[in-house]
Amino acid sequence: MTALGKKSGFTILELLIAIAITLALTAAMLSITTGTLSIWRRVQGNFSASSQAKLVLDLLERDLQSAVRRADANRWLSVEMPNAGFPGWVEEADPAAITKPVSAISLNAVPSAVGEGIAQARFGLTGVWLRFFAPDNSGQPVAISYRVMRTATDSALNDPPRNPRHYFLFRSQTQPAQTLTTGYDIIATPYTTAFARPTLDDVLADNVVDFGVWLYVRDSAPATGLTRIYPTAANDVTRYLGVGNGTAAVGNRFPDVADVMVRILTEEGVQLLENLETGRAALRPPGYANNDEWWWGIIEAHSQVFVRRIKLTGGLR
Repeated sequence: MTALGKKSGFTILELLIAIAITLALTAAMLSITTGTLSIWRRVQGNFSASSQAKLVLDLLERDLQSAVRRADANRWLSVEMPNAGFPGWVEEADPAAITKPVSAISLNAVPSAVGEGIAQARFGLTGVWLRFFAPDNSGQPVAISYRVMRTATDSALNDPPRNPRHYFLFRSQTQPAQTLTTGYDIIATPYTTAFARPTLDDVLADNVVDFGVWLYVRDSAPATGLTRIYPTAANDVTRYLGVGNGTAAVGNRFPDVADVMVRILTEEGVQLLENLETGRAALRPPGYANNDEWWWGIIEAHSQVFVRRIKLTGGLR
């Protein structure tokens, strides 16, 4: 009679240990993968914001450096912070929704280095509205406008209130024929009307939640060699006009130097802000006294600020 051999196998304890090791390895791999994807998204978001900022600042520099004026009493440049919605600036119909807060301009002394001060500044509900004259690609002078608008991607603006809105930076310009007809006064009504409601074809960059400009004239008195002419106070929401023959250090003098700033959301910031503004976010986190602080908290944590100092070298024509 042949004896049956012993059957070998895993005990329950061994199986449990193997399962535990497998789960631990899976968790570790998942954590590494999640972390890698998070870093990749952050890098991609930063790259996207940097690319848009370079386009914006390069174009602004080209336009401002070629800004034209003549020695007359016309207004050749205008910059203002209305702190009110432009035509086309879409407010949510839902009273529970949150929009960009109205705020004063954060100010400090005239900076001694590029980017000091303006990088931390806030420019109200819609940022600044910058307008001036510069030559187009054919060399003919045209009126140019830069401003931020919060609107829908649907140009008809007929989507439901809870559909996503976007913060666009628009660059629009008139035709040379209009400049010839209207003349050289940047605040003339035909120019205001022409820039009242730009189209999506005029979009220069997406997810720009703030756009600001500080203007300076050369002055030998301060150590920096510059005197800031706009803004002059934290509540300065008035229009600054650069007159062709202005000679005063402040007032209506055409600026010699401009600091420009754009604040662009990262991809993660876009989603967080959309959730906040459409009412899909959770209750306001502790530490924020109100929704305005919450809005800016998201912006400061999930956006990048880009600044550039530009010399207006176009001069008299």
